[in-house]
Amino acid sequence: MNKKLKIIIISVVFILSIFFIFIKSSNTPEKVIKNYIKYKDMHNIDKLSSTVTYEMPDYYIDNIETMKLINLELITDEVLYNAYMHDGKGSLRKDLSRDDVRIYTVDYYIKYKDDNKSVEDSGEHNKHYTLIKEKGTNKWIIDSIGG
Repeated sequence: MNKKLKIIIISVVFILSIFFIFIKSSNTPEKVIKNYIKYKDMHNIDKLSSTVTYEMPDYYIDNIETMKLINLELITDEVLYNAYMHDGKGSLRKDLSRDDVRIYTVDYYIKYKDDNKSVEDSGEHNKHYTLIKEKGTNKWIIDSIGG
């Protein structure tokens, strides 16, 4: 094999490796949560809807003035995972394995235009975000947000 062909093959392998690393890192659970908060802050309902498993109505973000992520941390307590898998929304998904679920504690700041039109007041909040890996696409997506 001549030197030019070796260089071409090595270059192609290198480019493909970079491409796959980029694709994998662009859909981590952490990135999905960051995008969710960013899209709410931007009032981008189309992109926001791409981060969740449920329907996102326009009025959901109309009252938001700003939203910022403070911190997110992976929860490792198996009690929460078992509750989701056996008693929560995860129990409705028969093809969902434990490896396809991540739960995060998310701290964020949100400012509403009118606190009377929201279910929570403006300020700092802490919630659990449960993400699942969609079958077929292997894409992480938010399945529930709560307590």
